Amino acid sequence: MKKVLFFFMSLLNVATASADDTNYIINCAIGEEVEGKTVYLTNLDNTSIIDSAVIRNGRFHMEGKIEHPQVAVLSCKDFSLGKPNENVYVALDGSEAQLTLKVGNYPEVSGSCANIALNSFKKTITPRDIASDEEYENARKTYEDSNASPEAKKQAADLLNKYLIEMRNRIIKFCVDNNNNIGGAMYFGKYNARLSSKQIDMILATASDEFKSYKAVEQVIKRREAEKKREKGNKYIDFEMADSLGVMHKLSDYVQANKVTILDCWASWCGPCRALMPELKRVYAEYHDKGLEIVGVSFDKDKNAWIKCTKQMDLPWVHLSDLKCWECEVGLVYGVNGIPFTLLIDRNGIIQGCNLHGKKLRTAIEEILAK
Repeated sequence: MKKVLFFFMSLLNVATASADDTNYIINCAIGEEVEGKTVYLTNLDNTSIIDSAVIRNGRFHMEGKIEHPQVAVLSCKDFSLGKPNENVYVALDGSEAQLTLKVGNYPEVSGSCANIALNSFKKTITPRDIASDEEYENARKTYEDSNASPEAKKQAADLLNKYLIEMRNRIIKFCVDNNNNIGGAMYFGKYNARLSSKQIDMILATASDEFKSYKAVEQVIKRREAEKKREKGNKYIDFEMADSLGVMHKLSDYVQANKVTILDCWASWCGPCRALMPELKRVYAEYHDKGLEIVGVSFDKDKNAWIKCTKQMDLPWVHLSDLKCWECEVGLVYGVNGIPFTLLIDRNGIIQGCNLHGKKLRTAIEEILAK
């Protein structure tokens, strides 16, 4: 009896393990001019080979299992399967993908919504009614040409701006229309940097669990959770970090002791950060005696470079670093994915601004000091 029970339990375990696997079937028609070539199915994230097939009689077939749904790429070492320099994507999501490929053209795809979405994206979001590919490229070259006239540059800039705004609007619509499949998820993960925080939140608000579980989308969600912690009106998050001598400092030590505190994230290797330092020094000189303090946090890895830069630029405020670059504790806490990055914190520990510079920074400081 025990042997029989063990046998059925073993079958159950096998069934359970297999239930988590995702089947994929890919059938593709392609021109006979590529007869005998090998097509590879590769992982989008690490380019590892998932499967391969040889083209026979103008077709190829792939079938197998993967651990979880994902987006993969079809490619051939000897030629482009579709448009030059354009990937042919396929959603391995348990559905059968039917593709027709013609070298030099976008693929024709049927099957799941994800597969249709993946390969219609480029055609869907490119606003060729505003500018053809050639017109866009010419405008870009004119805008970057130092010898172009001001009028030509302005005309090119207007076209590029109109083009990119329309592209962003189409990206938003595409992600909203496909926020229930991994096709939409893949492009959302790829292009979310072009969207505002409100636009990202709007797309995520109605997204399916499948969409949110896609790795790139999970990273966006994690980043947004951190970004919300730095929004105006929120209480600041304290941290403790060492200065160049190893002495530990808490941000709260400065927030509680001053009327207004600037948290300035920078690095010695960051050109834009260094370009802003002269103005920040003027702000410090003007408002320090009135109750302003600056806490600098370096995203350097090289301690010597960090110390040398603070001395060369004669930065008179406190400087801290854990020498972890983008893994810096402050960066992880506040979702910092670019520097320079600043927070303006009032005497009550409430964030009053993020990434304020120039006149906006001075106005905000004066408003806080006047309270």
